[in-house]
Amino acid sequence: MLISGFSLARVVLPTLLLATLVCGFAGNAPGSSKGDWAFLSNSYWYVPPTNLEAIFSTTSNGGTFIPITDQTVFYIQTYQGGYFWGRVATMLTLAGQGSGPNCFQLVGSVTPQGSVNLSFTPTGSSGTPTAGLGTMRFISHQWTMENQMSTSATGGTVTHWAYMVQCSNNQPCMQNLPGTSLTISEMLASCS
Repeated sequence: MLISGFSLARVVLPTLLLATLVCGFAGNAPGSSKGDWAFLSNSYWYVPPTNLEAIFSTTSNGGTFIPITDQTVFYIQTYQGGYFWGRVATMLTLAGQGSGPNCFQLVGSVTPQGSVNLSFTPTGSSGTPTAGLGTMRFISHQWTMENQMSTSATGGTVTHWAYMVQCSNNQPCMQNLPGTSLTISEMLASCS
């Protein structure tokens, strides 16, 4: 069929071929071939500046909702067969006053499709275990963990979601952790 001098097959077939190639490559982004998340082993993850804001809520006075910042760092020591574990340090900041770092043991799972389940157990003598959910997402040429959680905090609840990103040894995030005056090593030091 000809439309204004062009063959419909010449337009549609290359477009379908390009769409097929793009879909094929998107499913095999680096580090995740067929659900292989082994790159999580020995990795550091943190909250970038755009996702630091969280909400502290209380039921007092009919409900109070206060924006805070929540920097969370994961050190994933091991990945094995869809499970990973390691240490977590968090620092909550309200009106310029930081609390933390607070330390947790992390145990998580990730399905071949990238669904994430997280369990945070306080390593100190007090605190409540927290559960979180997430999804591995390939955004701007890198894997991110799109995570969500809510947890009890002194006097209320903290709710937070973020696209956590990986930090390698040669990146500025190792020395300049957003939302804190600490390095990643300093943040995790008290959680050893």
